[in-house]
Amino acid sequence: MQHLSGQYRYLFLIFLLLYLFIKLKATKMKKQNIIISFQKNWLILLLISIKLIINLGLAQHDGYFRDEFLDIMMSRRLFDGPMDMPLFAPALLAIVRWLFGESPLALHLFPTLAGVGTIILTILMVRRLGGKLFAQALAGLCVLLAPVYIGMNSSYSYDPFDQFFWVLTLFALFKILKEENPKGWLFFGVAAGLGLLTKQSMLFLGFAITLALLITSQRRQFTSIWIWAGAGIAFLFFFSLLPVRLRLKI
Repeated sequence: MQHLSGQYRYLFLIFLLLYLFIKLKATKMKKQNIIISFQKNWLILLLISIKLIINLGLAQHDGYFRDEFLDIMMSRRLFDGPMDMPLFAPALLAIVRWLFGESPLALHLFPTLAGVGTIILTILMVRRLGGKLFAQALAGLCVLLAPVYIGMNSSYSYDPFDQFFWVLTLFALFKILKEENPKGWLFFGVAAGLGLLTKQSMLFLGFAITLALLITSQRRQFTSIWIWAGAGIAFLFFFSLLPVRLRLKI
């Protein structure tokens, strides 16, 4: 019982932080605007709550997943020997261990938050495409209940962050094309760069996006300096770790 109560203290803390964030936003908004904002975003808040309950509440009885012990060991020696993956996930885990310890709930906090971010971005993209409540709910439920997302978000690895950065990169591309805002390529570069620091499979997404732009009328994007600036930012993230990667033989 003491173990369970410790877990649910973390869950209570997350809900408390969400409440304080909403409360802070509410102090800057008129009552009418608060009601309108809640009416627009109640679905997102509901799915976030369910996601937190599933991954941080119900799934915690499984304890550690065996691969998490490898992640813990790599986070203990970030710059002391060879690594089996890029540094984002081990570095984040080192911060988590320093702040919250090595309990299963502490390890699963950020993978769950990555899943929360994926749900939010999915619903926002559907909304901006003109999807009504049913379309948003269907898309959000698919991401929430897909076994692959539930499984990946229930243990610590680079996979949930890789999934999140893929969706974040696509969300940035969506905003660039939908809003015709070429400066959005800078944000795209940051998202893709963090994805490259997480898992090199981001290169496949980059290749697919490049090919898609070239074979459509959006090839005009390559005449803008912003897309090249975004690409430079992404590879700056990637190559900034090149000396470390060579020394550690990643």
